[in-house]
Amino acid sequence: MTFEHILNNVQVEFKIERVWTKNSKSGKDTLGVSVDNRSDAALTQIWDERIEDLLPLGISNLFLFDGEQVKELAEQETLTIDVTNAIKTLLGLELAERLATDIDILVYRKRKALADTKDLVSLEKIEQKLNLQKDKYEAAKEQLGIAQKEIETAQKHHDETSEKFLSEGGKIAKNRSQLETQLSYGNDAIANQRKDIVEVASDILPLALITPLLTQAQIQGQKESKHLEQSLLKMF
Repeated sequence: MTFEHILNNVQVEFKIERVWTKNSKSGKDTLGVSVDNRSDAALTQIWDERIEDLLPLGISNLFLFDGEQVKELAEQETLTIDVTNAIKTLLGLELAERLATDIDILVYRKRKALADTKDLVSLEKIEQKLNLQKDKYEAAKEQLGIAQKEIETAQKHHDETSEKFLSEGGKIAKNRSQLETQLSYGNDAIANQRKDIVEVASDILPLALITPLLTQAQIQGQKESKHLEQSLLKMF
């Protein structure tokens, strides 16, 4: 394929030739690029990048397509980003953005080169602080991720514990009702036992309280009976 284009502000003729070797084991082709009928090995090495600048791959959607693709492109309100970028590249519209970026980089480099020693040291310190802050930011971001995972784990544990507590709470409430019923039966049994004890104690408890007095009376009666017997024996 032969075509004309601008190279280094001069219109030249490019000739592209691809050769395939018959029965080649590798199956690869050989590319050759010539400029004004002179082989250019350097241009051949970077031809993939060069042809991308000349004919971006994204614009392939604008030709060599069938009727369905035409209909699809016609119905789209906006083209895809790849096609848009390809058209900008083809028309050189992205050159301004690229130049603006390159100018910012060049200005930064020039300012750094023209700065005196004091300013350069200050600039380096600022860069060091900036890098340190970036490292701290990354470390904090990592710690935040760990903390979020711990919070999620804690929340999951809390939910499981709450669910378990609620499920066991019903069982505890049910057991409480049974225990309260058993306690009521026990209190009734105790009350009945106290009643029986009171009835039994009402018969013998008064005598049990005066047992010491009865014992003394018995002893005194025995003494008086013995004294009376002695007095009668003296009379006879």
